[in-house]
Amino acid sequence: MGYFVWSFLDVFELLEGYESSFGLHYIDINDPTLRRQPKLSAVWYSNFLNGRTMEPMITMEIQKKNPSMVLSTLVSNNPLLETISSS
Repeated sequence: MGYFVWSFLDVFELLEGYESSFGLHYIDINDPTLRRQPKLSAVWYSNFLNGRTMEPMITMEIQKKNPSMVLSTLVSNNPLLETISSS
């Protein structure tokens, strides 16, 4: 049993350009340093690889949000998600 991640970073999609977001880390293409920011999927994947699970309430909250949003944006707006960003 295993889990495959399509892309660790956002990639250029031929039909949609940079509008689609697939990676575990968000890259701001307008930032000259191309700073990478982990998404919630990066935290989930890290927990998965370390054998940890996420609380059901956190999982339901993630499903309500746009999965391509940056982790820091969601954490600052939701104290429930602070627990996963600090682990």
